[in-house]
Amino acid sequence: MQKSIKRFLNQTHILQTHSAEATARLIVDFWSAVALLLREGWDNPRRNLITKGIGVYALMGIAADLYSEAATQSIDKRYFMNKLSEFITEVDWTTSGPLKGLGGESGVKLAFETLRSARDKRRLRIVSNA
Repeated sequence: MQKSIKRFLNQTHILQTHSAEATARLIVDFWSAVALLLREGWDNPRRNLITKGIGVYALMGIAADLYSEAATQSIDKRYFMNKLSEFITEVDWTTSGPLKGLGGESGVKLAFETLRSARDKRRLRIVSNA
């Protein structure tokens, strides 16, 4: 978790505009939203990849994307719940799903791209139905 947060800090440069306390609150809000939306996986960490290295790094990458896209919008647990609920439950987080066996930096990259792809597909569906 510590290394994934450090990566988040480097990607977003959040500490240039927010205090350490505000940044910590934002990260806790993000993970609270993840835990609520993916309750079953969160409660069964042995059978899911959410809390494993692959999931933590990939999800923190998505947190960086969401932070960067927020612009002047208030970023809190509600913001993360709204954004994550659009796509995150469509990803198979189980240890037998498509993320099974991924490891290392290349595995993190593939998991992150899988999440981004799921998010992009969902956004395209919302726009095309509008």
